[in-house]
Amino acid sequence: MNNKNVFMCGSFPQRVRTFFTTAQGLPVDNVCSVVLDSCGRLFAGTEKGLSVLENDTFVAFGGKTFSDGVRFMKLLADGNVAVCSGNKIYFVNGDSIRLFFEAEQPVCEIAETSDSVYVLAGSVFYQLALSDASVMLKKRYEGGNGQHVAANDELVYVSNETGIHSLVGKRREWKSILPGITALPDSPVTCLSFDTVGHLWVGFSDGLAIHDNMNLWLTSDKITTLPKNAVYKIVTDKQGGRYFASDVGLICQKNGALKYLPACRWVPDTVIKDITVSDDGSVIFVATEKGISRITTTSMTFTEKAEYYEKLIEKYHTRHGHVGCRVLKGFTIESGYPEISDNDGLWTSWYVAAEALRYGATGDEVALEKARKSLKALLYLCEVSGIPGFTARAIRYKGEPGYGNGHVEWRTASEPDLEWKGETSSDEITGHFFALTLYYDICADEQEKELIKKALCGMTDHIINNNYRLIDYDNKPTTWALWDPVLLNNCDKWIDERGINSLELLSYLKSAYYVSGEEKYNDLYLELIKKHHFALNVVQHKIRNAHLCHIDDNLGFLSTVTLLRLENDPALRSLYLCGLEDHWQYERIERHPLFNFIHYVFTGRVSDIEAGIEHLQQLPLDLINYPLYNSKRKDLVWDTEQAEWNEPAQLLEPLPVDERLVTTPDQNYYDADCDARDYCFDGTVFLLPYWYGRYYGIIGSDEE
Repeated sequence: MNNKNVFMCGSFPQRVRTFFTTAQGLPVDNVCSVVLDSCGRLFAGTEKGLSVLENDTFVAFGGKTFSDGVRFMKLLADGNVAVCSGNKIYFVNGDSIRLFFEAEQPVCEIAETSDSVYVLAGSVFYQLALSDASVMLKKRYEGGNGQHVAANDELVYVSNETGIHSLVGKRREWKSILPGITALPDSPVTCLSFDTVGHLWVGFSDGLAIHDNMNLWLTSDKITTLPKNAVYKIVTDKQGGRYFASDVGLICQKNGALKYLPACRWVPDTVIKDITVSDDGSVIFVATEKGISRITTTSMTFTEKAEYYEKLIEKYHTRHGHVGCRVLKGFTIESGYPEISDNDGLWTSWYVAAEALRYGATGDEVALEKARKSLKALLYLCEVSGIPGFTARAIRYKGEPGYGNGHVEWRTASEPDLEWKGETSSDEITGHFFALTLYYDICADEQEKELIKKALCGMTDHIINNNYRLIDYDNKPTTWALWDPVLLNNCDKWIDERGINSLELLSYLKSAYYVSGEEKYNDLYLELIKKHHFALNVVQHKIRNAHLCHIDDNLGFLSTVTLLRLENDPALRSLYLCGLEDHWQYERIERHPLFNFIHYVFTGRVSDIEAGIEHLQQLPLDLINYPLYNSKRKDLVWDTEQAEWNEPAQLLEPLPVDERLVTTPDQNYYDADCDARDYCFDGTVFLLPYWYGRYYGIIGSDEE
């Protein structure tokens, strides 16, 4: 199954963010303005004055000079930072501060040309000489106070409540562009900005437009690469990147495409008040009412990203060899503890598989030792219940969260101070078979092969001997572990599980036969196919459910890997491949790398590999579940099929992985919003698809 390398990725951009609040020295969290000076120092303006960032801590700057607060700042071409405080404009350069101009009314905004500074102060507009602040023009305008100003060496525009106004003629009179009379959108103007070729970019409360300074308006209701939400500030770097402060977070425009960086993963609050960016766009500072975000873009390789997640897993996500999510106390990974979950066996199986594939791809002995350690944890789950072949969901020791709380699913083990969790589902069994068979082929020594054989055959025998169910400590079948061919094929209550559970059981039997050579498993495998049409059940095992349930997606693809790796009969493979194709075609919209790579390995087709690669590149380094509020975005397309299932509407397509909830593939990718969960996923969500791609030659080594 090894294929020629198709992607040599090298390095790619990786974003990292840091938040700054009063805990990092800001006088208040509500930040009005931010600016980088010509030396790269960050200034932050608040109602309590001016602060500067030094060694990642904000310190007050200028003493009582800015006691009226700082509303607006701008870096001028000559290197001065213009700071607007009350009705005064100061120039800051290095550590020096000088008063540049004092207006009659509080200063709102300023703009700059090669020789002038244009000032909006209440109902008065000033043109000042840049050299000495002498007043070249002082003029009032009608229709309310000025709100925004933009200027270049040829044109000056001012907006207020009535529209946009420009100075023309020798006498410098106002000429108005008004909605209804012109094509100016009839929405409040929220910002003005010139680009370097003289086009006027206009932010509105409901989108963005570009004006040619004559009568052409390119508006976001027709141009898909312009933001449709409110835009409060437009900033550009010197590489062609453009950045929009919006009411749905930061929006970046690069190489023609829009990228949304929402709260609270990337910025502290939904509404962005100001932005400043480095010349090359690699560092962005974003001001909000809840603090400042610094978003840094660096180059990273897949090897480096994998190593990063490996370190986090080892430090924060490992418990007795089990690997899984971390429960947090607040949004810091240092807090909290590794979760004891319903599915410890499943997610530890992901990790064992990832490390086994890593060992197979690289020969790295560290990977083998990690896989071996967690393999022992999986094998212990197969034994701890004391019920032959009955695998526990999880274990917990005295002193760990929940120990001894009397929950009915937790039982005392024979080992002192230990409990195990029952009510085991098909998730755990499928995960075990997926991981143990991969480890068996790639990593196992003879002793480990015997242990794996015992575990796989034990689980299979338990299922067979108990009428295709898992029987718990109380002699009752568990809720979500049924493979009875009579019920799967004939009982409407199990119609959702018919295809997936048929696929699972075939993979279990094939695995048991593979590791043991005992014909009873192969005989039953063929009986299920010939007498109970299980292979035909697999042809379309995914139930179309408006993309509401995703547990069967994870289980379906894992079982497919196990079954297709071990089945060589062309006729049966053709049926199983039909099931894989059908499932993948339905799920390909999610762009999940593991699903895409699995499809490619067994079909040989490209299988949207590039979408999987992009997913791995965009996956945030920080896998904490932050609250999200994407539903305010006006560019989203909503599905309606969920109403047929009496469920709320969700997105027609999932957002990119760095714009939505980061989670495992058994969860919903289509939700636009999510509540805070104080939860951090482990990096196996990256490691398993990455090392699967490396092992099968889909992704090349960074060193090649």
